[in-house]
Amino acid sequence: MIDPSFDTVVPVSDMSVYALQDARIKELEKQLDERHLAAAQIARFEEALKYNEWDFDGDTLQSLADFFGITLEREYEVTVTVRFSGTVTVPYDYDIDDLENDLSAEITTHHYGNSSVDVDFSEEGMEIDYQEV
Repeated sequence: MIDPSFDTVVPVSDMSVYALQDARIKELEKQLDERHLAAAQIARFEEALKYNEWDFDGDTLQSLADFFGITLEREYEVTVTVRFSGTVTVPYDYDIDDLENDLSAEITTHHYGNSSVDVDFSEEGMEIDYQEV
C-alpha cells in the first residue's frame, strides 16, 4: 500500500473554499434561471398552439402538437333536449303539479370507446305537461 506524503498536499485556505462554494451556487442559480425561462417558453408555446395563434391549418396544428406531445382539445357549449313520455299512476288525492318535485332527470354519459371525451352535464330545468287519461 502506498502511503501518500502530506508534503505534496497544497493547503486550501478557508477563503478559497468559500469562493468555490459561491461560484458553484452562482452556477446553479444560473442553471435554475435558464430552466425557468425554458419552462415558461414551453408553456407559452403550448398555450399559443392550443389557441392556434398562428392560424395554422388543422393538419399542421395537429402535426406540431403530436411532435411536441401536446394534446389539443376544443370545448363546446351544448344544449341537449330530451323528451320522455309515458304514464304515471298516482293516488287520487295526489296533486299532479307536485310531480316535478318527485321526478328527476339524469343523463348518463358513456364514452363508447372514446375515453378522451370529457362530458359535464347538469339538469337546468324540467317542464312537465300532463292530461288525465
